[in-house]
Amino acid sequence: MLQQMHKWFLQDKELELQGIQAEGAAGSKIVFKSGGAAGTVIATFEFGTEGIDFYVPGSGILFEEGIYLDLTATPSVTITFT
Repeated sequence: MLQQMHKWFLQDKELELQGIQAEGAAGSKIVFKSGGAAGTVIATFEFGTEGIDFYVPGSGILFEEGIYLDLTATPSVTITFT
């Protein structure tokens, strides 16, 4: 079972999150922030072994200062952005 936390930061510019696909494990969690580790929490997704497949309608979710992800017990994640 994965229990480690990973952190991931993508670019330091405005981006729009369009979709999320992630493999799940017990207690999986993804926290999306704008502005790095100490930035503003924009969205949190908690899920189990079923994983997640989520598409954002319209223009997506705006991240003004890049997308930062805190991953807990999430074996793999793919995000789609513009």
